[in-house]
Amino acid sequence: MGKDGGRNLKAGVGATVRCELTDGGAKLGMPVTAKSVDGDKVNMDFKVDDAATG
Repeated sequence: MGKDGGRNLKAGVGATVRCELTDGGAKLGMPVTAKSVDGDKVNMDFKVDDAATG
């Protein structure tokens, strides 16, 4: 699971990266998807996983 939090998301509709959030010892995944691109602006959609790991 990547820890980039969307920094490496390609600016193309449908591009997806998976980020990792941490809270104490718990880890949550969060997929981030590019929904639309307008010039240098990327509209992103994300949803944190329902269950933590670790």
